[in-house]
Amino acid sequence: MIIGERRKAKKYRRKARELKRKFNELCWDGGWFIRGFDDEGEAIGSSACREGKIFLNAQSWAVISKIASKKRAKKAIVSAEKMLDTEYGPALFTPAYSRPYEKLGYISRYAPGTKENAGIFMHAVTWMIIAECMLGRARKAYEVYRKTCPAYRGLDPWKCKTEPYVTSEWIAGPESKYFGEGWNSWLTGSAAWSLRAVLDYILGIRADYDGLIVDPCIPREWREYRVRRFFRGATYEIHVKNEAGVSRGVKKILVDGSEIKGVKLPLFKDEETHYVEVILG
Repeated sequence: MIIGERRKAKKYRRKARELKRKFNELCWDGGWFIRGFDDEGEAIGSSACREGKIFLNAQSWAVISKIASKKRAKKAIVSAEKMLDTEYGPALFTPAYSRPYEKLGYISRYAPGTKENAGIFMHAVTWMIIAECMLGRARKAYEVYRKTCPAYRGLDPWKCKTEPYVTSEWIAGPESKYFGEGWNSWLTGSAAWSLRAVLDYILGIRADYDGLIVDPCIPREWREYRVRRFFRGATYEIHVKNEAGVSRGVKKILVDGSEIKGVKLPLFKDEETHYVEVILG
């Protein structure tokens, strides 16, 4: 959309408000958000369902989209943690579908616990990490990351069974006899999403329209880290210091020795290197 089309902007804001209202009215199940509805209007991903009671994506995207209130968003994520998380990461949903269902189609045609049928699907895992960070739950975000990170999984190669330097498309879920095994390496957009989850949200260095935001969400034990970020015609050498032992909160940012206001680094576009010191607290 062309910037300046105020009439369209007003229309879409109104539509967004209507969608938010209907979503919260129809899709809240008491402890989590319903995944959707079939052609007959029956809920998918509801506590009333025998199979497919709770879906991960519905909870994480309720947070990421900011369509849910903070209270409901947190409750939904906690429900997802309790019901979906495993030693190898959170499953896509639970329980798995035990047979093919015509009205559900593709998702129910895989064996239980594999791929889209309640496997640990890495796209969904990365969105869970992002949602945890957006809620300020640094420890939980990092726990999910470690469980699914190829380098850590590769320490147990007989279970992992994929390269310790490649993100799997999915990991067999708890209802599969292959639980914990990685599948379809070199064949997934999850690798890019993993980078976004780690760089943008755990390390907290992400692009915005008019600058580079620095807003880490890290384990309290981390005392410092460095990131070199190439961004819109300049190089940013970023040193984050956490002497206060916090998981979130930026106390001060210095860019080339001068303090800036807020957490957004300025644009330079000068092909030069700029040094950034971030003090958490």
